[in-house]
Amino acid sequence: DWDDEWHHARVVRDTETGSIKVYFDNMQEPIMTATDKTFLTGRVGIGSFDDTGNFDEILLFGKKVE
Repeated sequence: DWDDEWHHARVVRDTETGSIKVYFDNMQEPIMTATDKTFLTGRVGIGSFDDTGNFDEILLFGKKVE
């Protein structure tokens, strides 16, 4: 359930294995996982699944963020 609060989304991709993991807020386990070695470099898709919300003030990082 989403509320009217800010949420942190994190997508982690392993380029060697093709593993993609999606986390929200402080999740220790991913809410979604996938494997896709055809995922092209430099392309980010937002809103291509079943989202119904709006996006505002998005920050994207192209490297591992500690």
